[in-house]
Amino acid sequence: MEDRDPMLQALFAEAEQQHSDEDFVTQVMAKVDQQVRWRRIRWVCLYAILIVLAWMLAEPIQELVYLALPWLTQPLIEAPSAALNQWLLPVNNLATVLALSGMLLYKSYRRLF
Repeated sequence: MEDRDPMLQALFAEAEQQHSDEDFVTQVMAKVDQQVRWRRIRWVCLYAILIVLAWMLAEPIQELVYLALPWLTQPLIEAPSAALNQWLLPVNNLATVLALSGMLLYKSYRRLF
């Protein structure tokens, strides 16, 4: 009784056949070239979609920024004088708190992962 699988034996026999190196290299390079072309086509399509999407969303996003800007630049703590208030405004507003929080979250994420 033979305990060898005939399909496995056929695969090994096929693998032992000698193939022409030039034909093999030509076939591999043709497949690689085709994959590179398809990858370029996919990237071009993706960029085109992203450009159209950005163009369509530009105006609504700009309006949102204009609506949020006065709210984000309000001082968190009122200073006793107007000059001091103007001098502290770059660090004394909600936009700065949000930006620093985002940077802290990003740094924490990068440190953990």
